[in-house]
Amino acid sequence: MFPLSREELGLACASLAQALEGARIDQVGVPERPGQPGGILLGEVALTVASGRERRSLLLRVDAPPALALSPKKVPHAPAAGAGWMQGLRKHLVGKRILQCQAVAGDRALALQLEGATTLWIGLFPVAPALVLSIDGAIVVSSDPKRFPPKS
Repeated sequence: MFPLSREELGLACASLAQALEGARIDQVGVPERPGQPGGILLGEVALTVASGRERRSLLLRVDAPPALALSPKKVPHAPAAGAGWMQGLRKHLVGKRILQCQAVAGDRALALQLEGATTLWIGLFPVAPALVLSIDGAIVVSSDPKRFPPKS
């Protein structure tokens, strides 16, 4: 995984759209990283998506430096790992179909539009990346609740 400029993120999003649109989110977790303390990297998220018999993983790092990658296969998830916001992502994302993937104009961010008026905002800002999940326009999960507080 590597950091992306705005322009590179736009190009990456076009490729992601081809791979992700129409797929269902099958799993949300923290990828295993055997060489790291505790076997994980904090701030990493893996969304396993299924389209027919094909499974792949969208890997996101929402810790500095931010990064994005698409694995052509399912990435193993660490057992029971993840912060409280990760549990919120699981609750709201698993089983949802990805309708659209688009870059946010003029920013280092992309939006995954999902079924049920759900949007996963992925901010790959160099200093303070963030992952924000909104339903009907209201924030319900945030990796950075101080900047993007969920509505109660």
